[in-house]
Amino acid sequence: MQAAVYLKHRMKVVMVFSKVNSDLKPYGGRSASYHLAAKPLTVIVAISCVLFMMVVSNVSASNKPVCKRSDDLSFYFNQAGQDWESETLPIGNGAMGASVLGGVSVETIQFSEKTLWTGGPGSKQGYDFGIASHSESYPERIKAVQKRLKQETKLTPELVANKLGRASSGYGSYQSFANIQLEFSHNPAQISAYKRSLNIKNAIAAVEYDYQHTHFKREYFVSYPDQVIAVKLSSDKAKQIDVSLDLDIANNRTVHKTIKRLPHSLNRDVVLMTASGKLLDNQLAYSTNMAVIAAGGAVSMTTQKISVSGADSVWLVVSAGTDYALNYPSYRGKLEQEKLIQRVSDAVDLGYEQLKKRHIDDYQSLFNRVALTLNHCLPQQPIDQLLAHYKANTLLAKERRALEALYYQFGRYLLIASSRKGSLPANLQGVWNNYEQAPWNSDYHININLQMNYWLADATNLSELNTPLFDFIDALIAPGELSAKRIFSVDGWVLFLNTNIWGFSGLIDWPTAFWQPEGAAWIALHYYDHYLYNQDPLF
Repeated sequence: MQAAVYLKHRMKVVMVFSKVNSDLKPYGGRSASYHLAAKPLTVIVAISCVLFMMVVSNVSASNKPVCKRSDDLSFYFNQAGQDWESETLPIGNGAMGASVLGGVSVETIQFSEKTLWTGGPGSKQGYDFGIASHSESYPERIKAVQKRLKQETKLTPELVANKLGRASSGYGSYQSFANIQLEFSHNPAQISAYKRSLNIKNAIAAVEYDYQHTHFKREYFVSYPDQVIAVKLSSDKAKQIDVSLDLDIANNRTVHKTIKRLPHSLNRDVVLMTASGKLLDNQLAYSTNMAVIAAGGAVSMTTQKISVSGADSVWLVVSAGTDYALNYPSYRGKLEQEKLIQRVSDAVDLGYEQLKKRHIDDYQSLFNRVALTLNHCLPQQPIDQLLAHYKANTLLAKERRALEALYYQFGRYLLIASSRKGSLPANLQGVWNNYEQAPWNSDYHININLQMNYWLADATNLSELNTPLFDFIDALIAPGELSAKRIFSVDGWVLFLNTNIWGFSGLIDWPTAFWQPEGAAWIALHYYDHYLYNQDPLF
């Protein structure tokens, strides 16, 4: 999906949090992003939700379609997605995010886990947290620029960046973790009644279609209570599920793959695929584990794939993690491989229906706090068609309101999916990323983007989703203190335009937006806003 929502590009399907106007220009008129900060809170919430909007396509209108129930918070496409940026369906649990394209013969479920980053300590490029050394004499350099500015009254951003900017190395980028590859013998040209949907009422994506007189269905969700991705394949006739499964890993890391029977599980007929290794850039250790459970049929294994034939149903669960720790300055802990395997084992022992119930109960404990009814009517049409009608202003007023209500709830859905306790906060792309080198590194921009991700948290009754943000910012104080001392010779702490998961607290050399020493103060304002909503004296 769109790596971030950029105002200079057309809006695309969003599985992401807004990266609004990444080239904010403080040196000439105010950008749209800065204008947002001055709007009333209700408008800000609406705008931040709207920035998660889906792709608009050119299609023809149909005549007076039947309305869905007002509490039906789902939308669908009538074709598989082709482009990850604009057509995938996002699911997530805060730490992990998966993307559903719904291919018929080949389904690629790309997933990410927020701690898999290049750069940082151990990077081949070297890494200094962006903290200037004493020898760089920043206080004197700042005084020289101030003196010149006083004399000339105006300096170009390029000149100031040349004097005060600082090239960064080893900054890193968020990584795609892996692709879950599912291969079927179904011919896409021979299917009918295809539907690919996302229900934001229960945070479950689905794909359905008919093939050779059989109805096939897939369900997908990412569980927060059990910390796994879950997928189920089923059909309305027995012994119809034939599928081969694999974990596809990028080539910028070492990979050791094993396939064996799952130990520890109460269900002994479960196959476990593990792919583990280290990133080549910084030696960050990672592991992902996929358990495959077949009801009926035959299961076979090779060194690279798991194959199932003639099954009534198949379901799989996936865990993933790294040895990252939010702990300056090492940012390393221990890769708990046994714990990751135990997660999938425990999920298998729960069974699919109980796993699904636990997921829905947890998600709805947050999502169901707010209902928005605008006397609306959402037509039974694919979402791309509805959005085209919305753009062309060919919907009835109550139909437009239906999309706007869905907009609002979709924003809440995305924040729940990308910010839960125990995870890193939502980054420029929420939790979803399909790249080895993500746009803007899929990092954390303190100029406005990180703030925007969380504007709706308290305002839409999702207060505890702020926890990852506060934990993350708290961990930036230590490197920020060093930057304040080295750059300004003052106590306190400072952040500038951007940061990463490795405690970056310094300057960059991009003239357009490198100088923003008020970044820490601005993000700290979110703490105060949170207090105003909750009035917790212990906060």
